[in-house]
Amino acid sequence: MRGGAAQALAFGSFQLDTLRLALPMAALREVLPTAPLAALPGSAAIVAGALDMRGLAVPVLDLRRLLGLPAAPFASVVIVSHEGRLLGLGVDGVGGVFNSFVQPLSDASSGSLLDGTVDDGGSRIALLSAPALAGLAGVPLALDLQVVRETGAGASQAVAPSRPVVLMRCGELPMAVPAMAVEATLDAPVLDTDSALVAGHCRGVIDHGGTPLPALDLLALCGLGRLDLQQPMQAFVLRVGRGRVALLVSAVLDVVRVHAEQLVPVPAFAFPRPGLFGGALAGAGDAAPSLLLDDAALAADPDVAGLAAVHEARVDEAEGRAGQRARRRMITYALAGEAATPIEQVAEILPYRPELTTFRQEGVTLGMLLHRGRAVPVLCLSRLTGAAPPEVTPAASVLLVDSDGTWVGFAVPQLRTIEPASWEPEPRSDAPARAMALLGGGEEERMLPVVDLRTLARQVLQGRMPA
Repeated sequence: MRGGAAQALAFGSFQLDTLRLALPMAALREVLPTAPLAALPGSAAIVAGALDMRGLAVPVLDLRRLLGLPAAPFASVVIVSHEGRLLGLGVDGVGGVFNSFVQPLSDASSGSLLDGTVDDGGSRIALLSAPALAGLAGVPLALDLQVVRETGAGASQAVAPSRPVVLMRCGELPMAVPAMAVEATLDAPVLDTDSALVAGHCRGVIDHGGTPLPALDLLALCGLGRLDLQQPMQAFVLRVGRGRVALLVSAVLDVVRVHAEQLVPVPAFAFPRPGLFGGALAGAGDAAPSLLLDDAALAADPDVAGLAAVHEARVDEAEGRAGQRARRRMITYALAGEAATPIEQVAEILPYRPELTTFRQEGVTLGMLLHRGRAVPVLCLSRLTGAAPPEVTPAASVLLVDSDGTWVGFAVPQLRTIEPASWEPEPRSDAPARAMALLGGGEEERMLPVVDLRTLARQVLQGRMPA
């Protein structure tokens, strides 16, 4: 993907802690619920273990360990396929499937885990590199048996065109929907049945993304019965323009790729609402066929479109309240490439003077300066964050940070710009150097790590400074 001409491709997104990440749909095989993992002796520490995928042991990568995020159990495993090999990624949740152009990173190295960023229609998402994940040292890979079956013995040959669909069950009826229309799947959603929206096929609302999401009974919408709300339920989120609705089902089963020849037409007289279906998919062996929903017909249904418009209005209201935070101004500087810090964290910027370097050269603390009647310790930010110590030049500066009335200086090799962030995830105080922000525009657009200097200063003052 690096270096090629920009083209619209399909991507799937998922959530990890406060981060939203994506991979090309061509690299995504399926999503599985988390399960006990078998140990993989001799593998890298970032490998959590092996997941049993229908008899095949697939190594699962713990991205939290790789990105330095706090340890936590993951809810699902995303199966990634690259050049005939499989790898699992532990994630907190699966998002939607969308089309987007790739915006490459301006200064990404050949070993970067990111290929750039993509736009899901509402925000920029960091795009992971499947080749980089598959090439991590000490990470084993499993043979992709599906590719082997579809290409003969040559795992590197091209697979016949196919499209992903989400398989589900409504009551006892197998159904499916094109994965491109699904933004997220919701496990055991909490349904509020006291909402004013409850009427007809709408059985309640689900809190999703901070706004109430109308939830429709898919079985009732299709005229094929009515779900028992006392039984376990799941749901999938359907995109309708800028609005969203949840469609309640009994269970979301799998994400599979199907070929055009697997789809057969269904007779119109057999269904109360035949226009909602695009055909039937043959099941394996003697299994019943799955009715494939037509996502365009679903979105055009008056009930679905009307409730999606209600959700869109509520999202617009919520985004209007949150818009201020998304445009924080950042100061950027050289730090193992380029990094950023919210400008409100920097009290003053001073030139770096070589005579500051009075302490041991290999340590984090460079020396002390007197400023406005205060003795301010000056720390090397490169060493503090694990980067190689920079060469001191006239371009170096000291960023002064006020931590609860005590000042700490951070020396940086060179200042770059001060500009607003067009997007950033919710900040975390326990992972100050791992947040990201999208800055610039056009050819200057780039995703940068955000360093929380206030948190670093607080850690220094509490005696938790790295040696």
